[in-house]
Amino acid sequence: MIKKKLIKLAAVGIAAVTALVATGCSGLSSSYSTDPTAITYFTWEDTTTNAALDEAFSGWSDGQYHVQRMNIPSAAYNQKLTSLTLAQKLPDFFWCNLDTAEAMGRQGLLYNWADYAKKKSGSFDPAKFSPATLDSWYISPGQLYGLPTLANTYGFFYNKKYLAKAGVSIPKTKWTWPELFSVIKKLKGVNGSKYGLWTMDAPSGLYSLNGTNLLSVGNGGKKVNDHYTGGTELQYDQQLIDAADQWSKLMQAGDVMATDQANANATAAFSSGKTGLLYGGQWLAVSFLASTSMKAGDWGFAPMPTAATPVQPLDPQGVCSPKQLKDPDAVWKALSYLETDVLPKVLAKAPVAPPAYAPSAPPYYDSLTKSGAGSTADTVRYEMQTPTKIPVRFIAPWSQRVGDITNVQWVDIINGKTSAAQGVPKMFADMNQTIKDTGNIS
Repeated sequence: MIKKKLIKLAAVGIAAVTALVATGCSGLSSSYSTDPTAITYFTWEDTTTNAALDEAFSGWSDGQYHVQRMNIPSAAYNQKLTSLTLAQKLPDFFWCNLDTAEAMGRQGLLYNWADYAKKKSGSFDPAKFSPATLDSWYISPGQLYGLPTLANTYGFFYNKKYLAKAGVSIPKTKWTWPELFSVIKKLKGVNGSKYGLWTMDAPSGLYSLNGTNLLSVGNGGKKVNDHYTGGTELQYDQQLIDAADQWSKLMQAGDVMATDQANANATAAFSSGKTGLLYGGQWLAVSFLASTSMKAGDWGFAPMPTAATPVQPLDPQGVCSPKQLKDPDAVWKALSYLETDVLPKVLAKAPVAPPAYAPSAPPYYDSLTKSGAGSTADTVRYEMQTPTKIPVRFIAPWSQRVGDITNVQWVDIINGKTSAAQGVPKMFADMNQTIKDTGNIS
């Protein structure tokens, strides 16, 4: 359903959308449908999930409007979003991630829901979102260009047989970073496994700059970026340098999957029972439940380790609306119903990601538990409830240019080509100069 889908406006699309603002066409009209009683939306979901959404929305009406989904092939979502933005024919709401909300909101193309989010509306109470999920969608104070709907969480899938053979206990919810590093070393070579830790993506988000910041903040360090989105300066400290050193030593020893390794085989290797520890997102649990090589009781899911301060990743997905809406009150009612009624029904059937709105989460957790993935439910619940969170990536006007720097300099640090003591200060100087040169709206 959600997976790790990062739908962004293509560079050409962003430039074209910016041109709309420059020419005075900043208002978008929800004219996608010719039905005057329809509140329209589209998603990036597959046909099965879209059918579940249709069913869940089918009984809703505010007495004047009903909800109608526009059929957009998921593979063409990015292109369609750009073309409808340019044509000023976006639906009343559409699936988006925080990157899209930041980019389009900063350009004045999205509706600001901040006033609506200040108060309870029927059974929907915006104060009950899981920690940081709603706050992260404020691009700046008073500027809320969307609502979070679902969230990705990240942790460690473990094979119980591998742990037993290595003499390792099953990780607990509040296991520590030293315990993780010890497990990694002990699992290397078990049943011929090349690494003690495999990762779903390369270079891994686990030992990316933001991922390493989880370890350093847990040990009392600073957040690299004090903002969920935007920001004018990035900061480092000794805790971050020490954390980078720890990952670098594991990398150089060959204990963890290298940054230049392809990621496709990691998930398949775990699913087929060929490795004992995999860093990945909670959505993988559904595919592991369908594995013919492992039973549900053969594996589990542990959260990111903790230190003095529990810290977990932040990666919410959501919905956005164009700036000009024919009836914002009615659209808000539909969005409220999506949060309180639609998502619980859909996630009970396809428990791929937890809802950001906490009161809607029980059906998701219950479905996982009944399927035999109780540890996944426990881990996701713990991560969602953790107050301190760090975004899995930078979301700002300068994020791509800063990413170009970290993709070279940070990778060199983690791979041991540059010492953390020398490389981190230089990299931050380069990043902050880039931010200054780019300019920022936060």
